[in-house]
Amino acid sequence: MHITSKDDYISADSQVEFDDCGTLLHSRAKKTVRSQINKSILVIQFSSTLDKNHNNWDYSSTFNMSMIENGNARHELMAQEISGTVLTDDGGRIVRSEEASDLLIKQKHQSSKAVTTFLADDAGRLSKAKRISTLGNDSGNTVYSYGAKNRLIRSTSGTTTADFTYDSDDRELASKEVMKSFTTETTITTCKSWDKFGRCINAQQNISILIKDVKKNRDNVYDHVAEIKYDYVY
Repeated sequence: MHITSKDDYISADSQVEFDDCGTLLHSRAKKTVRSQINKSILVIQFSSTLDKNHNNWDYSSTFNMSMIENGNARHELMAQEISGTVLTDDGGRIVRSEEASDLLIKQKHQSSKAVTTFLADDAGRLSKAKRISTLGNDSGNTVYSYGAKNRLIRSTSGTTTADFTYDSDDRELASKEVMKSFTTETTITTCKSWDKFGRCINAQQNISILIKDVKKNRDNVYDHVAEIKYDYVY
């Protein structure tokens, strides 16, 4: 998958590999987001890897946030490295993940550990992910909801809600994600074309970021448009 926007706001690439039975073997992803804030540019960079290890998966990720000021002076704001393992039960179902994190914010270092437990409903579908972390604001639950055709239609957590819709042929049509922190970011992804197997191959992403200006008592909204291209190897 490749995502680009003409205004240089977002650039992302991801690649996954499966075996002949559909088991995930490897995953690689990277993303860069550049946001204009007054005369400065906030740069967020993310990368991740995941590899199958016998019945489990090992994963790692890095997150970096920096500010570019006065054209080229870069100031590091935050850096995080995470490594962990996704664990399965005797039946091969994913039940748990364990990870360790090293966080650096303005030269202050903090280490943490987190455990996420995955729960299934009576139909065997993922219903909830319960995360407990030694880093206080990193704990929380994610709840998953499904429609009549057993397709995921919503996921909700403390800060993020995502809704998914499908067309009359049961193909993925659109998704809407709203993420709230010190900003409110709304991302709407709409599929434009599909291959003969019903998989989306081209999509458009509309991103809207709302930032409240408390001093001026107004909302600043920044809109971006990105194109997504999916490639499949059968």
